[in-house]
Amino acid sequence: MWGHTLHNPIWSTGMVRNLEKKKTYRNTLSRIQRMALLRIASGYRTISTNALQVITAIPPIALLAEERHRLFRKENSHLQAIKQGEREETLTKWQQCWERNTENAAWTRTLIEDLRKWIKCEHRNLDFFLKQFLLGHGAFRAYLKKMGLTQEDQCIYCGMQNTAEHTILTCDRWEMSRKELEIEVSEKVDRNSVIDIMQRSKEYWEKIRKFVGKIMATKEERGKSME
Repeated sequence: MWGHTLHNPIWSTGMVRNLEKKKTYRNTLSRIQRMALLRIASGYRTISTNALQVITAIPPIALLAEERHRLFRKENSHLQAIKQGEREETLTKWQQCWERNTENAAWTRTLIEDLRKWIKCEHRNLDFFLKQFLLGHGAFRAYLKKMGLTQEDQCIYCGMQNTAEHTILTCDRWEMSRKELEIEVSEKVDRNSVIDIMQRSKEYWEKIRKFVGKIMATKEERGKSME
């Protein structure tokens, strides 16, 4: 039904015209899309819509509507080459929006800079713990303190501020495991390299995914034992 609706020329023309006139329409569509993305990502409700769109690799609905509208106005719009060309334009516009956004999703934007490369990664495989790391929302004391769920934001192992970056990429508690991982991927794993390494191959993606999962699972068990 959703696909059928998007392919209705009257619907798309009217909506795109409204989107150009009023920001309210974009916000309304964004809220509708957000509800679906939260279910897809199984994420915390505190995650920004921008981050949800990126982590699920689903472009903003307003940009998708504009893409369909452009297709309606082209001959042979059913051809794969034409569709691909319009999708590339959508990705370019999405990349520009992503780079201009400075209000939220700062950690995700730091990790995932190139949306086109992220979306086209065929071996992309996200689980519960990896999504927490990529979004910065989860079992991190800095986040929990911000949400009013704890009074302390220090790491339970080293006393530094416990963010997603600290937990996975810098905490001394996991230094030995991190060094072993870096030997396996032949590169230092930090905020500037981790996504590029993961996208390099399915093997490397799985190594880092399991590394993140092991840390987060151990940390979660330690947290429970301290309750």
